[in-house]
Amino acid sequence: MPKNLPLLIGLLATGLVAGLVLSELQQPSAPAASTEALSPGSLPDSAVSDEERARANAERDDMALELAGLRARVEQLENPRTRSAATETDETQESVVFETIPNAGERAKILAVMEAVEEERRHERDLRRTEKQAAEFLRQATRIAERLSLPTGSEDRIASILITEREKVALVREQYRDVSRDKQGRTAYRDALRATSAWRQEELARYFGPEIAESISASEDKRARKKNDKDRSGKKKNGKTGA
Repeated sequence: MPKNLPLLIGLLATGLVAGLVLSELQQPSAPAASTEALSPGSLPDSAVSDEERARANAERDDMALELAGLRARVEQLENPRTRSAATETDETQESVVFETIPNAGERAKILAVMEAVEEERRHERDLRRTEKQAAEFLRQATRIAERLSLPTGSEDRIASILITEREKVALVREQYRDVSRDKQGRTAYRDALRATSAWRQEELARYFGPEIAESISASEDKRARKKNDKDRSGKKKNGKTGA
């Protein structure tokens, strides 16, 4: 894994948390931090270390095993045949079966384990998705830096700016999700997206100068248009197939 990939993963994870907070509060989020606050070194490289991943996987496996045992126990007790057989036994056997029925505390434990396992699975999926996105941003920034013959290390700065812009756009979409259907809402939504693009341009110009910033923005806008066209084409095909 490239040494700068943990930083980019951290940036995406920061945006993910911000999106979840915004969804809970249902109110406009504070302005996203500038890339100065997200510069290399501001996040620990151990954020996605092999040791942490191994520990998380081990904890998840332990919980999964415990959950499997608890589920098997509940299924056995809830099986009609098991219950029927139990009622046909003597009082001693019935007493044993009764004593094995989970009480409220055990049921709460089962629920807690199930939720913990599901949370671990969501975390693992989010981590894989974040790693994939960070790697894609870095490849994209590297191609831009090579094409423009920029100094070594420029790809890290470009990727950082593009990642932050992406998270800003995600927050704007979440903020205007319920108000962008009327004319006033659509106008406000477009203005917010333009402000995000303007922020990207300013950041690029601050580090690389106006001309190079314009070239980077043009390249990114072109890539975004191609992606949007591809997505729309895919939706149309799926619609025809569904019809």
